[in-house]
Amino acid sequence: MIQTVGYSDIVSMRWCMMDELVEGGDCGRLAAMQHAALMLASEAGEVAGIVQKGYQAAPVPVGGEARPARDVLAGIDRAKLLDELGDVRFAMEIVMLAAGVTIDEIERRNVAKLSLRYPAGFDPERSKDRSQEPLLHSGSMVTA
Repeated sequence: MIQTVGYSDIVSMRWCMMDELVEGGDCGRLAAMQHAALMLASEAGEVAGIVQKGYQAAPVPVGGEARPARDVLAGIDRAKLLDELGDVRFAMEIVMLAAGVTIDEIERRNVAKLSLRYPAGFDPERSKDRSQEPLLHSGSMVTA
């Protein structure tokens, strides 16, 4: 029988701070989360940089029109994008492990939040003013 290994299992095997995360108690969890959150921001910036390079590589039309999406997309290095998105996903997995949350939990909560925010579908005007938006119960990371 072939045993499958999940993505979080792979991350757990490769992450250098896993011992701290597992055995370091709250301080270890916090250290892993802080490290991974900074990594997540950095790697997301690298994804943005790849998209920016695609935009900059696209020819500028005469007359000030917008650059055609096809040209911008053609300038995005797919292999680099995949590499950086993998790094984003890796950092996200560490934050999730440290926080004790699952991707399913995140997805369910996001769907609930967006359903409350946009009950009839996305509305650009509603996205600008969320002062009347109902809030989901936030909860706490601290466990007894």
